[in-house]
Amino acid sequence: TLTVNPAVVPGLTVTGSPGANVQVRGKLTDINSMLAHPDGLKYRGASNASGKVLFSITANDEGKSPATPAPPNGPKSTTATMTITVVPVNDAPYYPTFPSSPQAAVEDQPKLITGISIADDDISETTSDPAGTGSGLLTVTLSALRGTIDLNDAVPTGVTVTNDASQSVTISGPLTAINTLLSSGITYLGLPYTNGNDTVTVTANDLGNWPAPARISTASFVVAVAPVNNPPVIDPPD
Repeated sequence: TLTVNPAVVPGLTVTGSPGANVQVRGKLTDINSMLAHPDGLKYRGASNASGKVLFSITANDEGKSPATPAPPNGPKSTTATMTITVVPVNDAPYYPTFPSSPQAAVEDQPKLITGISIADDDISETTSDPAGTGSGLLTVTLSALRGTIDLNDAVPTGVTVTNDASQSVTISGPLTAINTLLSSGITYLGLPYTNGNDTVTVTANDLGNWPAPARISTASFVVAVAPVNNPPVIDPPD
């Protein structure tokens, strides 16, 4: 998309801006002033697009020199082209769905929490500069300050789970398979005899897919653990 800023040179007539085909009409000196200004003409590529873009500019003198409409002195035009190279950047993962906060739980009782999903627009993208294709892999860490997190035992093919049922669980593998695992929910269990608010944090690392360097995205929600009355404990003498 091309955008001409009319505030740079107020005397110009601009049509089609912003858009793919923009026309600017006015004095030659004014047009050149607009083109030379850092905010005069700007290009913005399509969302998540990279690579080479052909840019062309056509100048038409409207037959003003001399002002004779008949050939060969009618309007004259010249077209020049250039290539714009749009360098790709790695977009960070994000969370299309995420649990509401707080999640209500009860002391010493497991709580199933659903609604976590992860997306990454360029995790499998192919680019020409740098040349390569994203692997589609990422790593997700789920951690709790005062509790443990347990995942479904049915782990999809290609996914590796480390330290399950602990305070910090790591999932590695293809994005689609990780979302399949997360769709079953996570089971939160507070530490023994612990109540009050806890924070569960989800961290997604796209491992540089794609391109490098890696981008990391973090989100969190609160688990409100209600207390229960625990029975007295008798410690008999030796």
